[in-house]
Amino acid sequence: MTKKTYLVLDDGTYYEGCSFGNEEYVEGEIVFNTTMDSYESVMKNPAYFNKILVFTYPLIGNLGISLEEKERCYPIAVVAKEVSKVPLQDNKKELLDTFLTKNSIVGVECIDTRMITRAITKGNKKAFITTSNFTKDKLADLSKKIEDSNEKELICEVSTKEEYTLGDAKKHIGVLDFGVEQSLLKFLVKLGYKITVFPYNTSETTLLSKKLDLLLLSDGPGNPNSSKEVISTVKKLIGKIPMIGVSFGNSIISLALDFKIDRLKVGHFSDSQTIVNQKTKKIVSTIQNHLYNVDENSIKDVEITYKNFNDESIEGYKDTKNKIITTNFFPKHTDDPILAEIFEYL
Repeated sequence: MTKKTYLVLDDGTYYEGCSFGNEEYVEGEIVFNTTMDSYESVMKNPAYFNKILVFTYPLIGNLGISLEEKERCYPIAVVAKEVSKVPLQDNKKELLDTFLTKNSIVGVECIDTRMITRAITKGNKKAFITTSNFTKDKLADLSKKIEDSNEKELICEVSTKEEYTLGDAKKHIGVLDFGVEQSLLKFLVKLGYKITVFPYNTSETTLLSKKLDLLLLSDGPGNPNSSKEVISTVKKLIGKIPMIGVSFGNSIISLALDFKIDRLKVGHFSDSQTIVNQKTKKIVSTIQNHLYNVDENSIKDVEITYKNFNDESIEGYKDTKNKIITTNFFPKHTDDPILAEIFEYL
C-alpha cells in the first residue's frame, strides 16, 4: 500500500505524491533527465550517484527493468509523474517498483514533475523526501538543514577497487575510473581495443609503467574541484601520454591545466543535449550527464571544438601540444564520425 510522500526543495517548496519502491527519508541534490525510454541506463549511470532523479517524461517503467543486467542503481531516489504497473510478459524483466524495492531506492510518483523541473531550471536545488506527516512549518524548517554534499569526493564511492582488463588487442587504452559506465567499456572493446580499468587513485608511476597508447578519464559524480589528489596525478601525466577526458574527466583535465571549473546554473542531464561543432557549425545531439563545466574565460592554448547550443558552454576542446581531447559526451555508435576526432591521438 502506497503512502503519502513529500518531496521538499531547499527553498521550502513542497510537493505531495505517493510512495513506491523503498520508503525512507533521503536528502541530496535533485536533478532532472528528459529521456523517454532510456530510464534504466540513466539509473545505472554512476554520474547519478547520491542524487534525487526526476524523470520529466510522464510515464516511466513501461519497458520494465532487465534481470540480465546486474549493474548497480545509483540515485538515492526516483521521482516520476506516473510509474507503469502493467504486468510484464517478458520473464527476463521486472517492474520498476520491484527493482527499486530490491535495491532500497526511494520512489515518488503522482507528482507534478513539470513544476519540479521548472524549479530546478531556476538554479540547482537540494531536496529531501519523507513519508512522515510533518506540518508545513516543520517541512520548511527541515528544508534549511539539507546537507550540501558538493564538497565531498564521491568518485571513491563508485570507482573500481582493483585494476582489471577487458579485450585483447594491440592498441591499449587505460581508463581512470571515476564512475565509468559498463556500456562504455563494452563499446571500446567492440571498437577493437584492449582496455585496462584503473582505480581513481592510481599513481602516475603505475599508469606510465603500463605503456598505454591512450588514457581515458571517465565520467563520474560529484564536484571535480574536490578531487585534489587526482588533479595532482593528472597534472604530472600531461605531455607524457595522450589523454581523453569525458564529462567529469574533462573537468579533471581542465583543473590539471589550471583552468577554472564552474557549476552550471542548470546541469546537462538528458539524451538530447544539442552541441555545435565550432569549425563546421554542424549541430549534433548528444547524451550528457554533468553539472560542472570549464570557464571559457580561464582557458588558454587550446582549441574549442564544441559548444552547447542552448547555453553556449564549452562542450569540448583540443590541446594539440599535449595530445589531449576533452568532451562532455561520448558517441554510442561505431559509425559516429565524432569517434575519429576523439581518437585523433590514438
